[in-house]
Amino acid sequence: MGKLLALALALAPAPAEPASEAAPPVRAASTGGRVVLGVALAPELPIQDVDAIITGHLVDTGVDVDAVALAAGQDVVARLAWARGRAGERDVLGVFWVERGELGVRLFLLLDAPERVYVRELEEHDDPQVTVETLGVIIRGLSTSLGDPEGPRGMDRVDLEPSVEPAPAPVEPAPVEPAPVRP
Repeated sequence: MGKLLALALALAPAPAEPASEAAPPVRAASTGGRVVLGVALAPELPIQDVDAIITGHLVDTGVDVDAVALAAGQDVVARLAWARGRAGERDVLGVFWVERGELGVRLFLLLDAPERVYVRELEEHDDPQVTVETLGVIIRGLSTSLGDPEGPRGMDRVDLEPSVEPAPAPVEPAPVEPAPVRP
């Protein structure tokens, strides 16, 4: 609980001064829509808890979340096929999915038209609630800025093209010397 409180205090915004009526908004208002979040971290992160926490982080953004449980252990190709199917649904701004990675938790994001995939490695906390709260903060920031032409900040782009090594140059056989003729 102490870690959760420390995280909440660290991420809480500083008290704001009252804005004048002529001041422009700090960020553009969201146009609405929804993001899909696939979660492959069960059973320690029940999907109902994840959905409630992420929804809480997005409550004032105009962006809804559709959190769904995913089977653990699928490869990235299967996850990408799932994400592509969800990205084509009406009002979907982006498709996130979270799974275990080498260093903790990996958060992926698929953006459509043109298709781009991003990833971010996150430390996994001992308390699953802290992990979900961290995801909530990150997903909130990303969901409200999906139209940024520079791409989502804090995420690395994933190269979807398979790396194909050039074929080795053909080896010319060495000329064969005729065997000496014996008299």
